[in-house]
Amino acid sequence: MGLSNLIGALKCVGPRVDKTMARHRLAVCQVCPSLTAQARCTHCRCYMPVKVTCSQERTLTGVVEVRCPEGRWA
Repeated sequence: MGLSNLIGALKCVGPRVDKTMARHRLAVCQVCPSLTAQARCTHCRCYMPVKVTCSQERTLTGVVEVRCPEGRWA
């Protein structure tokens, strides 16, 4: 795991989502045109194999529920 991926993992707080939810999220990401070949989202710039497992993340404004910036995980 590279340094930027490790930093992304450190943003995750709270419990992880269950494996079914994580797999569903990643499947949605894999067909999204915003996913790069390096598995990063061009909108939030997160490393998606890590982000899909998070329930909450730390931001500059506090702790928020993890979501797809395009609303595709709904």
